[in-house]
Amino acid sequence: MKESGQSPAGSVNLAITKLSCFWNGRGFAREHRSGVSLHSHTKHSKESVLFIPNFARKWAVLDWALGNLIKTAKFPPHFNRAYWTPPLTPEMAYDLERAQVEEQIGLRGMVSLTDHDSIEAPMILQSQAAERPTPVSLEWSVPYGETVFHLGIHNLPVERARDIMATLAAHTKNPEGVPLADLMDSLAAMPDVLIVFNHPLWDFNGLGEERFGPVLNKFLEQNIRFLHGFELNAIRTWKENGAVLRLADCWRRPLVSGGDRHGATAN
Repeated sequence: MKESGQSPAGSVNLAITKLSCFWNGRGFAREHRSGVSLHSHTKHSKESVLFIPNFARKWAVLDWALGNLIKTAKFPPHFNRAYWTPPLTPEMAYDLERAQVEEQIGLRGMVSLTDHDSIEAPMILQSQAAERPTPVSLEWSVPYGETVFHLGIHNLPVERARDIMATLAAHTKNPEGVPLADLMDSLAAMPDVLIVFNHPLWDFNGLGEERFGPVLNKFLEQNIRFLHGFELNAIRTWKENGAVLRLADCWRRPLVSGGDRHGATAN
């Protein structure tokens, strides 16, 4: 990671990214007029619970307890099909995210809601464009090899958004259908669309570093030309985010921050 020093406001200049932490000082806000919330979820987001058995396997007591619960349950859980939904409506989520940018940082707030594989929230807000101007965006689940990567797809053309969403959903369900490169190429060809690699080092399926690393590298080799930035994620560990800093520098892509809010409080 290349650094050129740290400012009093807590900013670190990387090769192509300036990382600023507003809790260390708001001075950086004077250089900008707007701030964008790029990653948050509403009640229209179906959140997989597949991480539960993967997480439990890392802790012997949890793994034992979960195994006993599954054995004794009248209806054993199907983690690959189960999901939960965040609590906020599209309106509540938009207002919360905008308020954080405007009240805590002092910039004009812009919000791009990104539910998992759904554009229902931004499509609902399209009817309130004067009060809540919102792009049509989503967090797209991309099966790849032994894992799943999540891409923030922002600002789809409204008139084509549902058709595009149907195509992306079809690939998530059946990756052997339309080739991923063709879908990525068509998205990147839209001049107003932003593609962010969300939490790129999250090993969603718990493969372990030796198996996950080669899959990630292959994905980046094939698709880096379509990716506009890598995400620093508010709910991942700083150790992982530090590795994302180095990954973005290696692949010459800028970093963006993502709150990844699922609850009722802004991250």
